[in-house]
Amino acid sequence: MNRNQHFTAVWIAAILLVGVFTACKPDKGNFQDKEQGHLLHKYLKPYPDELTALLLPSDTVTLKAIDAYNTGQFENAAKSFPNYARNLEQAGYILLYKGISELMTGNDNEALITLQRIQTKMGESHSISQWYLALNYLSFNNVYEARQRLTKLADSQLFGHDLAKQLLKELPEN
Repeated sequence: MNRNQHFTAVWIAAILLVGVFTACKPDKGNFQDKEQGHLLHKYLKPYPDELTALLLPSDTVTLKAIDAYNTGQFENAAKSFPNYARNLEQAGYILLYKGISELMTGNDNEALITLQRIQTKMGESHSISQWYLALNYLSFNNVYEARQRLTKLADSQLFGHDLAKQLLKELPEN
């Protein structure tokens, strides 16, 4: 390999590495850095605490996590919610508040995984999670999927149906 070919190969490898690292970096930018950031900033708000009423004084780990959530310490809250619960309803709310915390801190991939784990049999937390999943897709700039979920939500009587109707009017058509 002559010197020019070697230089070209190194240059191509460097460009590929930069491309891979840029494409794979976690998306933790603030809302305004995202294409639909203005809509996220407008519509993404924490859900009021309904978990504390389901807890016992002995549920200290969960109580500390929801306290962090309630005080706006979403990064701490996301790390603190336990992977266990006493029943399905409590498990659903733990996942809900963990997912919202992850979404609030820009951990969109983790939020998607967490929110998708909430099942219908977990009760009210499942219907609430549908609003946050729609916003999660918006955070990925997946307007198509966000629109699909928002349309379904707007046609229901679930949490966020009125907000879904408003947001649908503001979404771009694509």
